[in-house]
Amino acid sequence: MFYFLEQCGILTRRVFCQIDKNSMELPSNKKLVNKNKETVFKNLFTGNLLDKNSFSPEVNSNSKYIDRFKVMLERIKTNKFYTPSQSRDDPYGTFLKRHIIGEYTKINGGVYLGATPQEALVIDDCYGFLDSIYTDLMLSLVKRYGEATKQIPEEEIVKETIFIVEQKLRYIPDDKINFLLDHYPQPDQKIALDLYIEAQVGTDRHQVLLAAYLIERLTIQGYLKGKIYIDGSCQDYTTEKERLIYSTANGNLFIFCPSE
Repeated sequence: MFYFLEQCGILTRRVFCQIDKNSMELPSNKKLVNKNKETVFKNLFTGNLLDKNSFSPEVNSNSKYIDRFKVMLERIKTNKFYTPSQSRDDPYGTFLKRHIIGEYTKINGGVYLGATPQEALVIDDCYGFLDSIYTDLMLSLVKRYGEATKQIPEEEIVKETIFIVEQKLRYIPDDKINFLLDHYPQPDQKIALDLYIEAQVGTDRHQVLLAAYLIERLTIQGYLKGKIYIDGSCQDYTTEKERLIYSTANGNLFIFCPSE
């Protein structure tokens, strides 16, 4: 599920586009559906989405939300491959000599660890697949909008990014994905996202991290002006339903929830 939230003092609109997760192709009859702001608050959060403190368990001890990244750090703190944070570049520390990806960290070059044991997912475009997908995305944008890609509205760029992600990584539930891989990694075993891209399947974290990498690179290249973060708040960290949030320079929000 992909949400666009327009911020005008308070949340005023929710628009979402549902992708067909059972096919590598995008449905031909994609439609945008409007919902009122009460539905937004009921289904997503309580409070103003731009004020992350309103639902962050780190700030509000009475919140029903759990910080998945705190749970993850508690889980790996005795692991011999974990090193606590040494600088602002690795606020969550490092694992197997790579910075741990968290809410507001850099994506490329990092490793993503779960609150529950899963693979140590490496995001690094040096292996080729990520760079190839970024090239495909740029070619798609140029084909649709011409050479002046830096003039394209952010909303359209982010939508196109999510479409590319869902094309390249067909959504598969976490409990079934191991049957589709030639080699399924052991818990906390370092493995590149490229393996899943090559297999053309992924679950929440794989889609979210691919989208995060692409949006981060688009931002570095000047095509986007906002900020991304992987939402660490969840009600049940064992479900591992990651969510990516992108906030534009104007305060509009894009929320990518693969399994919803």
